[in-house]
Amino acid sequence: MHELQIAQNIITIVNDELSKSGNKNAVDTVYFIAGRMRAIIPETLQFSFDVQKKSHKQLKNSKLSIKEINIAIKCKDCEHQQTIS
Repeated sequence: MHELQIAQNIITIVNDELSKSGNKNAVDTVYFIAGRMRAIIPETLQFSFDVQKKSHKQLKNSKLSIKEINIAIKCKDCEHQQTIS
């Protein structure tokens, strides 16, 4: 269940960026993009984020927008490209 650690890392990164910029505003949406090969279960990541965000003032009302993308591979010889889902 690596989604819990990923959610923790997302929150840490957002908090670090807010701190660096001096931004004191609440965060509305956090956008997260991951390749399908990462084996992330979106519902589990969403749940983990929702549980952990409650203890962070600027994130407590935020939404996590998760987008999964396919992986594209390309042959160096013939330049044929294929998407792996």
